[in-house]
Amino acid sequence: MAVKYLRANNRYKPSIFDKFLRIFRKKSPVVLEELDTRPGESVPVGKKLAKIFGSFGGLALKILLVVSLVGVTVALAYLDIPFKYLRHVSNNVLAPASLVVNTEFTKASVYLNSESLGQTPLQVKSIGAGEYTLTLKPEFKFVEPLSVPIKLIGHRTTVVRAQLGPSERTSSYIIVYSYPKEGVDLVVKTVYPGAHVLVDDNEVGVTPLILKQLNRGKHTIQLKREGFRPIKVEIEKPKTDTVSIKAKMYEYVLNANK
Repeated sequence: MAVKYLRANNRYKPSIFDKFLRIFRKKSPVVLEELDTRPGESVPVGKKLAKIFGSFGGLALKILLVVSLVGVTVALAYLDIPFKYLRHVSNNVLAPASLVVNTEFTKASVYLNSESLGQTPLQVKSIGAGEYTLTLKPEFKFVEPLSVPIKLIGHRTTVVRAQLGPSERTSSYIIVYSYPKEGVDLVVKTVYPGAHVLVDDNEVGVTPLILKQLNRGKHTIQLKREGFRPIKVEIEKPKTDTVSIKAKMYEYVLNANK
């Protein structure tokens, strides 16, 4: 859209629109040369507004922005909107998370809260942070689907590795992710408590385990428990994060029949 100007002593003929804009500028009418154009040419409205708002209009827009922010804050307080919802929106827009899913022996379709993401091996680089239910549906009918709760943290990657079996009890998985440090360096939990935790071949305790000190860098974590298949995973400990590991160990068939 453009505004047509008439030639008259290097000045344009004021329109109703121009008269309205006089309140934003002391110097009126506007000389055409100020808009870098010649008499009789068509000047875009956006260019004209940029010229006019460059003085008084700039201050007016700043005041309008401040008033708008105050208004939004008051409205949120009046509506009593819980901050957890605001944080959820902020995470989705400003801090997306990443998800990596792998399955052993068989491929599986991946669903996040019933929404299909694709097939394993899978890597998704931009997902809204939050808590979800991850469902793995295998290709083969004799293998049971697996559903596990997972947490996605903004600007971080959640890794899921699973082995699907003929029943949920014979399936296993391990979930690894990190989050801003909360006084500890490593948290390890297992569905069946009492698994021995080894860090770089040194036993540090049994699950559920909270380890307050763990040097930054790469480490090998092993989980061992009688009657279950051991789990081994490589992690990298960030300096400012806590690493969380949640696992369900594969229960041997002889033990599962009890």
